Amino acid sequence: MPGVPMRLTSATVLCLTLMLIAGCSASGSECAWVKTIQADPADTMATKRQVLDHNDKVNEFCRSR
Repeated sequence: MPGVPMRLTSATVLCLTLMLIAGCSASGSECAWVKTIQADPADTMATKRQVLDHNDKVNEFCRSR
């Protein structure tokens, strides 16, 4: 019965793919969960750079939507 595991695997992959597609389309806006963040004065310069990079990406990709 080598064909049975393959059918189960194919069916599982199909179901998971359909669930993922439905989950993505139901979210409304891909940027609904994204927010800019604030650096803390105690953060290192590297962390502050990462915060700035994050905020730049939010502004670039989400503010125009």
